[in-house]
Amino acid sequence: MDGIHDMGGMHGFGKVEPELNEPVFHAAWEGGSPQFWPKARAVPVAPDPNAFHVLARRDGQAAGVEPLRLGQWMAISGASFSTGAGRATSLVRSLFFGALNVRLGYWWNSGIDAGARPGRFPPGLWRRLKALPALLFHMQATLLDEWRGYFPGPSQRFWYLSDGGHFDNTALYEMLRRRLPFVIAIDGGQDPDYLLEDLSILTRAARIDFGADFRWVDPRIARQSGLAGWRAIEKAAGEELPASVKAMVDADSVFELGALQRASHGGAALARIDYRDERARNVTWLLMVKGSAGGDLPVDVRNYAAVHADFPNESTLNQFFSDSQWESYRMLGYWLGRKLF
Repeated sequence: MDGIHDMGGMHGFGKVEPELNEPVFHAAWEGGSPQFWPKARAVPVAPDPNAFHVLARRDGQAAGVEPLRLGQWMAISGASFSTGAGRATSLVRSLFFGALNVRLGYWWNSGIDAGARPGRFPPGLWRRLKALPALLFHMQATLLDEWRGYFPGPSQRFWYLSDGGHFDNTALYEMLRRRLPFVIAIDGGQDPDYLLEDLSILTRAARIDFGADFRWVDPRIARQSGLAGWRAIEKAAGEELPASVKAMVDADSVFELGALQRASHGGAALARIDYRDERARNVTWLLMVKGSAGGDLPVDVRNYAAVHADFPNESTLNQFFSDSQWESYRMLGYWLGRKLF
């Protein structure tokens, strides 16, 4: 692993309770202020006092965590190129990016030494002596860890934070862990051939980790038989959809998953997600939205799409949009949102 990704608050890390299948690592702020090392007290996850918690101390005291501004969290979240890249991390990659000084991750101070955590014995004299060089030369030690692709994880004092897209570029994994009943996702990844690779990675991970089965609704046959609106969608789904979904979405703008192409008129597909466990019979309805260059787009957006064959999947290496480029993407999102909702 390459540490914790896109950590937006003091909750939602890693461990899953078997009965609830939801994040259990929570903490409460205690005194201080965001500018002066606030303290976070771990909320126990089990009766066992030695149970692991990412923000727990063996002595029960609150942890003085490193404060970060919103701009810093956003910068860490955008660390798409780094020596640590989730499942893609390798020694060769880490050495290459390290040599080029492409190091966009961040070593965050959790305020808790490894030996101060529940269930861990205080380090002996020999271990303290071995750790002394890393304490005296902290910057050099973490730099060496980055070069060799070594990221210990949240059991250590310093956590390596980087782009969550290295693990799940759709940001849907945690939504499915929580069994949310209705999720709207926008696939904004660079996908010029519309292969839906990010969705495929999510589907694989959710099937393995949560026993989740994706069933995409295909309304073509129902529409060919003369049905329209939600009648066609529900005929294809074989059931009535929740009223909250139908009240929000325009059914005539929902198509089969294969219709999400650059030249298509549709911009969304609907899936029912079931979970294969006996304790939680929840169902998630997923509306996957993906931009296209077809349909009755405004004339300026159609012109930009005609001139730029990669639109709306131009390379993310370009971080400096021109006025026409920025407005074309903004207007595409606005047009699609008005059409769907």
